[in-house]
Amino acid sequence: MKQRVVATDYLQAFRCTGSACADTCCHGWNVNVDKRTFVKYKKLKDAQWKRTLTRHIRRNKYETSFSAYATIAMGEGGYCPFLNEDRLCSIHLSLGPNYLSSTCASYPRLLNKVYDTYESSGALSCPEIARLALLNPQGLSFATFRMEIPDNPLLDKLLEEEGFRDTFSAIRSCIIRLLQERSLSLDSRLLALGLFIRDLEQAARAVEDDELEAMLRGWQARLAEKRWPEELASFPIDPKRQFQLLSGIVAQYVADTRISSARYLQCYQDFRAGTEGSAERYQAAYERYFVPFQREHAYMLENYLVHSVFAQLFPFSMPGETLFAEYLVLILRYALMRMHLIGMAAAHQGMTPDLALILMQSFSRTYEHDVAFYSKTLRLLRDGQFDSLACMSVLIRNEHVRA
Repeated sequence: MKQRVVATDYLQAFRCTGSACADTCCHGWNVNVDKRTFVKYKKLKDAQWKRTLTRHIRRNKYETSFSAYATIAMGEGGYCPFLNEDRLCSIHLSLGPNYLSSTCASYPRLLNKVYDTYESSGALSCPEIARLALLNPQGLSFATFRMEIPDNPLLDKLLEEEGFRDTFSAIRSCIIRLLQERSLSLDSRLLALGLFIRDLEQAARAVEDDELEAMLRGWQARLAEKRWPEELASFPIDPKRQFQLLSGIVAQYVADTRISSARYLQCYQDFRAGTEGSAERYQAAYERYFVPFQREHAYMLENYLVHSVFAQLFPFSMPGETLFAEYLVLILRYALMRMHLIGMAAAHQGMTPDLALILMQSFSRTYEHDVAFYSKTLRLLRDGQFDSLACMSVLIRNEHVRA
């Protein structure tokens, strides 16, 4: 059935590049098979295909979720056993798209539901989605389409929080306008976002019913008049602490995790070669190589942030957590990505959009599909009492900036 869907503007232009893709979505991940598709496989009349599917798909006997009813057992090297020599899906080629699991049929498209409205975007772990979303100098925008939505669709995220039903659109509008405010440096935009989230939490806890609406009107006026908080110019910087903390987090993750993305591992090796474990080399690379790149191509990181806000339903995507905790995770993702770019720029003696795109796509594939990583790192920040707005400034600022 066709429904009204709010979607990222690039989505209608997306076409899977198939065997020409620089990466593959059929490698290194656990791929679930929903119950409807699993039963369809069991009823296949083609005996050879039925045996092949049975051999490579394992029933999740202790899983109660309809969408994770079974799992594809990855083959040698972590590749999907249904991938042919041309890196194309043999299920799709031989049986048709109706025999793909919900996961395989939808990726890299994402489908959320915000109250009564469907929203669609793409996963930046897909190279083509990343290219379309991040390389637009005009910035990310959104449009309303009529799209075919199946009955009981597989949703990536669902927002039903009644307390924000009437204000969600205004909240998101303020956030995206702030992130796309190019009269401010990116770090100033993110710190202003922290002030907005702080005010949002306080207003949401207020006894007065109209406190939240009044707070939003105040920020809307500030955005319209470009009146920025004086605090933006006084947040602390500490590049050495930034490098030590972020590089330590990444080094521990790489040591503890079986990372399947060769693209990311090459980027990480470039980062290490560029910095040589030295905070001084890191800061020098920021000044010499990253600042010129950011001056011309800051839109790539801006697009990443805006895309994250839309696709992740920020700041309402972490049940049981505070709004400010979601802000901490957003800053952490941005800071880790930016740190990689600075080190890589040192290794390559410069940064280009193509090189940045490789990092941003492979980083998304490696870190953003690992929910446990951010939960664990959030605990690390809290345990170290490094979870304030001033501490977030340390993670994303390398020089004093006038707001």
